[in-house]
Amino acid sequence: MMPRTMTQIFDDIFSHTRNFERIHNPFLPDAINNETENGHEIQISVPGVKQEEISVELDASKNELIIELDTDSTFVSKFKRVYRIPQSIDLDSVQVNVELGVVTITMERKAEATRKKLL
Repeated sequence: MMPRTMTQIFDDIFSHTRNFERIHNPFLPDAINNETENGHEIQISVPGVKQEEISVELDASKNELIIELDTDSTFVSKFKRVYRIPQSIDLDSVQVNVELGVVTITMERKAEATRKKLL
């Protein structure tokens, strides 16, 4: 057996802890946050989770979107993710759709102030 370098030893020790969040919460759904032409869209993959086990709340005082899953499934227990909403988003435009194991949240930008000649 060849002697191992310190780098190899550290890689072996820490390779399982590189993603600290996944170790403490094995169910960390994939999320995609895209800027669209009209605003933002967040998609979170939650296969097998029922709509009634999903909570999406808007905290307008903090400009935050809070997404929580609470299920009795063997593989999934609890999950919480908080997104900071940009000031440019119209909070009244936030919409949530759950379809085929994907939570889609769409947010539109505020209407730009138009310039008009007054005199």
